[in-house]
Amino acid sequence: MEPDPNLPSIAETDALVTPVLATTSILFYVRGFPYTDNEEACQIIDAVTERFQAAVREAFERDSTFEVIGAVSYRYPGEEGSNVYRCARCGQWLTDDNQPNPCDGLMSGYLVGGEYLCDQHFELAVMSGLIPPPEGFWTSADEDVPDAL
Repeated sequence: MEPDPNLPSIAETDALVTPVLATTSILFYVRGFPYTDNEEACQIIDAVTERFQAAVREAFERDSTFEVIGAVSYRYPGEEGSNVYRCARCGQWLTDDNQPNPCDGLMSGYLVGGEYLCDQHFELAVMSGLIPPPEGFWTSADEDVPDAL
């Protein structure tokens, strides 16, 4: 597919461009574990990977301000060290940035009283006084407050 001639190339944009790496995640389910010992599971993982990469390429390849990297990594929730959990309140997938190997593409979460809470439920717990605010705690309400001059 040819680049869209109506979109600027990266060279035509601001000379002081800053690269930004955006990461997203999909989660899918495959029968059989461990995955490396199951040919059918490996084929499903490969097919999903190809579809995911094709969708990203299709969405951005005509815009020269984007560079599709094409890298894919895998985590297996539930495996020791995966740092992938679910919020005890809403079930949102999350990663704990305070533990080793946080997982890009997932919402941040926190271990509180033996339960994992997503960022939003952690903030609600702090704002409602259920847990004390950690040092340097920031809330979404802080976004709406203009900086003092």
